[in-house]
Amino acid sequence: MENDKLPLIISPVMLWEKFDASLPLKESNTGEEIFEDIVFREMYFSGRETEGGRVRIFGVYAKSKSVGKKSNKGAILILPDMCETINYEIIKLYASQGYSVLMVDYRGEWENTENFTKYPDCVSYANYKNVYDKVNRVPVNALHTCWYEWGSVAKYAVSFLKSRLEVEKIGVLGIKNGANVGWMLCGTDLRVDCFVPLFGAGWRGYKGIFKNGGEELIADDECVRFLAGVDAHAYAQYIKCPVFFMTATNSPDFDFDRSVDTMMRISENVINYTNYAPYFRDALNKNCRRNVDLFFAKYLLDFKLVFPEEPVLTCMVEDNTVTCELELDYSELKKPKTINVYVAEGGVNPANRDWKTAKIVKGLREDKRNFTYTLTGNCEFVTMYAVIEYRSGVTVSSKAVCKKASNTCVLPQKLLYSTKDKLSTFTVFSVKDKSVGGLFFEKEDEIGYLPGANGICGISSPYGLVTYKMNNQNVAINSNSILLADVYAEEFTKLTVTLLVEQSVEETVDYSALVELKGGSIWQNLSIKASDFKNASRLSVKDFTKVVGIRFDAENKCIFNNILII
Repeated sequence: MENDKLPLIISPVMLWEKFDASLPLKESNTGEEIFEDIVFREMYFSGRETEGGRVRIFGVYAKSKSVGKKSNKGAILILPDMCETINYEIIKLYASQGYSVLMVDYRGEWENTENFTKYPDCVSYANYKNVYDKVNRVPVNALHTCWYEWGSVAKYAVSFLKSRLEVEKIGVLGIKNGANVGWMLCGTDLRVDCFVPLFGAGWRGYKGIFKNGGEELIADDECVRFLAGVDAHAYAQYIKCPVFFMTATNSPDFDFDRSVDTMMRISENVINYTNYAPYFRDALNKNCRRNVDLFFAKYLLDFKLVFPEEPVLTCMVEDNTVTCELELDYSELKKPKTINVYVAEGGVNPANRDWKTAKIVKGLREDKRNFTYTLTGNCEFVTMYAVIEYRSGVTVSSKAVCKKASNTCVLPQKLLYSTKDKLSTFTVFSVKDKSVGGLFFEKEDEIGYLPGANGICGISSPYGLVTYKMNNQNVAINSNSILLADVYAEEFTKLTVTLLVEQSVEETVDYSALVELKGGSIWQNLSIKASDFKNASRLSVKDFTKVVGIRFDAENKCIFNNILII
């Protein structure tokens, strides 16, 4: 192949400019099933030609039986995370809305899996199981990587959809690392009409090197090649279709701060939106789910939806006060329903940030809002962003802003939570296993401020609670500390309390203590010594300055109040 003559360091344009996705698809069906009026067809079709033969791509193509060919002109290509394969729940989510949906497997050979994309032996590195710990490396050049093969699968998936008579427009939904594949595809393929990346926004080559950590990336040749021709942020400047990027602010796998840099690389004349799911980690909230629906309806089905302009947040930090001015799109068609500005003090690792809402200040103009927030101290920088939910159903965020702070030294607090905090301080820890397709969490009651004994209220969640108030040592804990709390439980339950301890920049280790609570209409006193928290090897915490959060998980309903560390 001519591409084999490419130099070691190549750009996205050099990598893909001669790629041809027009070879015959040679489709073959392996099974068909009808469920709730949707036809799911399991199938293989051929991908690119390699020295060892053509790649055979496995995918599932789904359509609703009740939608006619003329109205069903929109198609969605779904690219899952690189360690995942076909997810029927996500396919059904969009096929039931009238789209033709194709989800492809690109991870390749997998244990105890019958159907998967088959890569010739000469490109066996395209099988994720063979390269899972080397995906951020380019030993030769970008042509000889799993990412090139995965991008090739995506391009032939677009060719498959283009071959369907019922398809006129194509949208791409990229999930986590599948979003990174989507950036490669949409930055180099004009056949795509719109793109929704979820979580993934590049910078994998910077894994563990945080934007505000003060540490510089020491890039060897293999890393430089990856950053230049493979990493998703390198493709953002080439995107031509509308983009709606969504991510969780506290994702441990996808860097919130660096995603902002990727979105800033998109050309000014390309329509693009951003929305953040505050506090979430490995799933997105219902606003993000609704955004995906509305975005695809607008750009694939020609729905007459008016999307707002991106809000612009400007901030200033003086002494211990943050002031923010928010410029937002405001008209009869774009009236906001809720407006919030979120502020986090410090938190080098975005996954462990403690987000609070700023206080709105009354103003005269509807298209400008002002906010203020008082810092507690012990931080060198502050991060802020706005989220506006419009009455049309669309939710958009401003790009995050980071400002230096004075790092005022203050005495650590003892109190983690009291009734005055209501629903603040805590958030749900993980809702992936309780979300739609492991992706969208849609429950209304994720956290409640509920009454316990004597009408006294506290905080509760059936999905577990976590606080990152330990961030920047605003709450002190040491080997002699005791965690105290009032807990209300109507029935007997086992409660697991966990310290989240940062083992390294990429790993957080759980140190847990199990408590059995009696049932009854009383507030029970919870008391746990710091020495009672153990990891899986039954070892105690060595360095309490590495504690970044505390989590509460109960088998049955529990309400918490007056949580403090003494």
